[in-house]
Amino acid sequence: MLFKNSIRSTHIHVSQKYMARYLSEFTFRANHRDRVNGMFDLLVGAL
Repeated sequence: MLFKNSIRSTHIHVSQKYMARYLSEFTFRANHRDRVNGMFDLLVGAL
């Protein structure tokens, strides 16, 4: 239900072709939501 609501609030249409990518991104964000500056730290760490 959370994934469905996030798609509705962000996108007008989601292609079946890219559905797995959207789901992977949502899963990643949900798994790292407790980290402060989590996305930024992971991006900087990957450099």
